Amino acid sequence: MLALTLAWKYHTLQRNSLKYEVSVKQARVPTEAEFKRLTAVVSQGRYGPRNRMALMLSYLAGLRVGEIASL
Repeated sequence: MLALTLAWKYHTLQRNSLKYEVSVKQARVPTEAEFKRLTAVVSQGRYGPRNRMALMLSYLAGLRVGEIASL
């Protein structure tokens, strides 16, 4: 039964991949000046240190939002 389920899922994925094309766009990377300005803006306010750390994790470590939220 498990083999049939896996085969059906594989067939569905294969069939869907032939029908639809997914285009993934690359995110724009801010320049050094933009990053410094962004860091200064995010550091303001009550949760400035937390927001700055999230920005640094995203930009420098390459973590995504879900990965940062799960920390």
